[in-house]
Amino acid sequence: EAEPFLPLTEYAVIDSGHGQAVAEIQTGAAFPLMVNGKNPREKGGMGLYGGARVSLLRGIAYGDMRNVAAFATADTLFGSTPVVLDYTGEFRDAGPAGGGWGQAFDLGAVLVAGGFELGVGVNHIGARVQWNGRDQRTVRDSATGDYKAVVIDDDVSFSTSLPVVLTANLTRPIAGVLFAADVTHSDGVTQGHLGLERWIGPIALRAGGRIDESKALQGAAGLGTRLGPVGLDAAVASHGQSFGAAERGLELAVGLSFYH
Repeated sequence: EAEPFLPLTEYAVIDSGHGQAVAEIQTGAAFPLMVNGKNPREKGGMGLYGGARVSLLRGIAYGDMRNVAAFATADTLFGSTPVVLDYTGEFRDAGPAGGGWGQAFDLGAVLVAGGFELGVGVNHIGARVQWNGRDQRTVRDSATGDYKAVVIDDDVSFSTSLPVVLTANLTRPIAGVLFAADVTHSDGVTQGHLGLERWIGPIALRAGGRIDESKALQGAAGLGTRLGPVGLDAAVASHGQSFGAAERGLELAVGLSFYH
């Protein structure tokens, strides 16, 4: 914050981060809780539905780090005494062989009234994964001044959690176009999404947009079709999670659905 350096003061910069990859196998069901009228989607009808899903989790890869770079000023600023920079790094990682098992639960409800659908959901309730990995630190040798990595524990056990995701969504068909919007909150970040869907014969055309965590506009587009009880969907979406600071990346998703 543009404050001046002070003599005989220690300053430090701390950088930390973590990431994990987890596979999920899910099963769930939804049931009507209250239905008025023959068809809740028709005028005057209403239906309330609830659903639950359980997930079996398997850890694939994990890594975290915490870096501290520090130095102390002398009694005279900008004097002849050199400033010594001290660095310490703490790292913990686990590969597929160290990934354990876990579980999670999802709950949701939707209200159908006429042409409106209003839904709420909570994902990753109690989601935790067990790991066995390696804990190491990078320290400076006091004798030589060189930095070296030291393994603290090559079989450390720990657990991690998945962030709980809160979702609220609303859909409404207007003039043959389905409008859908949702708001999600997870890890302190709230995002909104808006999407459109139009069926032309057996083909569904879809497009959407959102404002991401960095306040940049991202877009998506896709196609879908349904052949009897089988549905096939494909979509491409942009995101700002590429390694380039100001670059957008693209991701492709393909879905296969079975209807009963």
